[in-house]
Amino acid sequence: MTDSTKTTNNKILKLQETLGELYTPEEVAEYLKVSLSTVYDWTNKKKIDCYILSQGKRKSKVRFDIHQIQQFIKLRGPV
Repeated sequence: MTDSTKTTNNKILKLQETLGELYTPEEVAEYLKVSLSTVYDWTNKKKIDCYILSQGKRKSKVRFDIHQIQQFIKLRGPV
């Protein structure tokens, strides 16, 4: 396990302790019945809030809590 992986895992654990369960973009896509690319598009356009745990040149690791998902649904309406 690399140091950056350990750091990201520690961030996830700390967030889970504070916020409860965190969801992956894949889980959010399934829940909202949209494609994974749509979820990433919404996060990039700041339409849905997320926690950015790590950023790379090609990929970011993001997680969502239930409050962020509910707020998005409330503002956007049913998907």
